[in-house]
Amino acid sequence: MGDEGNANAPVPIVVNPSIPIPGKLDLKGNLSTNWKKLKRMWTKYETASNLKEKDKEVRTATFLTCIGPDALDIFDGLQFENEDDKKDIDIVLERFEAFCIGQTNETYERYTFYKRDQETTENIDTYVAILRSLAKRCKFDALENEMIRDRIVLGIRDNGTRKKLLQEPKLDLKRCVDICRANEKSTSQLKTMEEVHAVKMKSPRKPQAFTKTKQTTRKEIKQFPTASKSHKERLYCGKEHPFRKELCPAWGKKCRKCSQMNHFSTKCSLLKPRRGHIKQINNDTSDEEFILMIKNINAIEKKLYAEIQIEGKTVRFQLDCGSTVNVLPEEIYKQVCNDPNLSMLQKADMTLVMFNKTECHPLGKRRLSVRNPKNNKRYNFEIVVVQGNLNPILGAKVIQGMNMITVNRENIAAVDSENQNKSIQEKYNDVFNGLGKLSGELHLEIDSSTAPVKLSTRKVPIAMRAPLKHELDRLTDVGVLAPVSDPTDWISSLVAVRKPSGKMRLCIDPKPLNKALKRNHYTTPTIEDILPELSKARIFFCCRLQRWFLAHRSGR
Repeated sequence: MGDEGNANAPVPIVVNPSIPIPGKLDLKGNLSTNWKKLKRMWTKYETASNLKEKDKEVRTATFLTCIGPDALDIFDGLQFENEDDKKDIDIVLERFEAFCIGQTNETYERYTFYKRDQETTENIDTYVAILRSLAKRCKFDALENEMIRDRIVLGIRDNGTRKKLLQEPKLDLKRCVDICRANEKSTSQLKTMEEVHAVKMKSPRKPQAFTKTKQTTRKEIKQFPTASKSHKERLYCGKEHPFRKELCPAWGKKCRKCSQMNHFSTKCSLLKPRRGHIKQINNDTSDEEFILMIKNINAIEKKLYAEIQIEGKTVRFQLDCGSTVNVLPEEIYKQVCNDPNLSMLQKADMTLVMFNKTECHPLGKRRLSVRNPKNNKRYNFEIVVVQGNLNPILGAKVIQGMNMITVNRENIAAVDSENQNKSIQEKYNDVFNGLGKLSGELHLEIDSSTAPVKLSTRKVPIAMRAPLKHELDRLTDVGVLAPVSDPTDWISSLVAVRKPSGKMRLCIDPKPLNKALKRNHYTTPTIEDILPELSKARIFFCCRLQRWFLAHRSGR
C-alpha cells in the first residue's frame, strides 16, 4: 500500500530561479506595441521555467505579479463572466489583449505597410524583418510573400538594385532577398576597395619639400637643386631664369590688365583665380607660387553670408539681393526665439515664390531685434518663418539698410514705373475716371399680363438718412439713377445697408419684378467647352468686374 501511494503522488515542478521574470507592462507610449513585447516575453518565460505544467490559477497569479501595480488596476476593471475566468490565464491574456490592442484596423495596417520604405541605417535583412512583422497584421494570407516582395522592390534605397529586380522574369521573395543581399555586400566591398585605392593614389612617390607651407625654410628648399636651379619659361613673366622669385623680372611689377602684382599683362590670362580647396593645386608648384595663388583663391564668391545675432544666438544668413523678404527656417526660429509652439508668430497672408517657380506658404511672420556683431549696431526688421531645410535669407531691403551692399543707381538704366503709370492714365483718362459705361442698352422683356405692384416705403433710421441721401445724389450724378417725379405703376421697396467700410449699399426687393420679367433660357458654357477655344492663346489677363451691372444702360 505504501509503494502504491508513492507511485500516485504528483511530481513536483521546479522553477529555475535564475530565469528573469518579464518586466512590467508599460502603459505609456504605444500601448499596443508594449503589450505585444510583454506577451512574447511571457510566452518564452513560461516555456523556459516549465510554468505551463502548473495549474492555471498559479500561472495567472504569476502573470499578475509580473505586470506591475498599474496594470493590476486595469485587471480589476476588466469584465469577466464569473470568478473562475479571473483565474484562467488564457481568458486573462485574451482580455488584456482586447484592452491594449482593441480591434485591428486592417485598412490602416495596410496603409502603414505600403508606406514603409527602407531607411538609411537599415540593411536588407532588417528591412525584410520589419516588413514581415507589418504584414502579419494586414491579413494578406496566401499573398503575404508576394506583397512583401513588391514592397521590397518599391521601398529599397538603391536604384541599381531595383533595376536588377525588375529585370528578373520570375521573381519570388527568396530570389528578391538574395539579390538585395548580394548587391548590398558587393557595394560595401567596392566602397572599401575604392577607399584603399584612393589612399594609395594620394601617397607621394618621392618626398617633396613643398608639402609644407609656412614651415618650409630657404635651407630646405635649396636641398632640391632640380626644382630650384632649372631654367625654364616661367608662369609670371614668360622668360627663362633660375627658380627664385627675386630673380623673376615680374616680381614687384603691376599688371596693366588686372592691376594685380607680381606678373606681366602677357601672362595675365594664365592666372585666372582657381576656385576650390587648396589641396587641388598642382604638387609641382613652389612655395612662392603657392603663396601668390592663395590670394586669388575664391576671390569672387558665389554666395555671400553674414552672421547676425538674434537674442544672443548667432545665425548665419545668406545675403540675397533678389529676395524681397527675410526668411528663417522653422527649426532655427524655434531654437533662437524660444518659441516651440510658434505662438508668437503673426498670420502672414502671402505666398513665397522660389527661384525655381515653386510656391511656399509661410507659417507666419514676426518682427525681431537683431545685432550685427561686426559693428555692434542693432536693427529691427520683419522675418518670415517657413518649413523645410532652407538657408536663412536676408532680403534686398534689409541688407541695403544694414549697409552690407550698396546699389549704384547711376549705373542702372531702370524704368521709372511711377511716370510710366502716370502717362498711361493720362492717355486713357476715360477708363480710369468715373464708373464707366458699356456700349448698347440692356433690354428686359416684360410680361404685360402681370399686374404692377406698389410696395410700401421702408423706414430709414435717422443716423442713415444723410449718408443715404449722399449716395442717391452720387448715383444720380454718375448716371446710374434718374429721379422720377410723375406717378408710376411700379414702386420697389428700398433697403439701405452700411458696409464694413462705412459706405452705403442700396438694395431693393426684387420679388415682384422677377415675376414680371420674361427669362431667357440658354445653356451656360462649362470649362470643357471653353478650353478648346483657348488652345492657341498665349496672353491672359484678370479683370475685376466691380459694380459692372451699374455700367449697363437699361432701355425703357
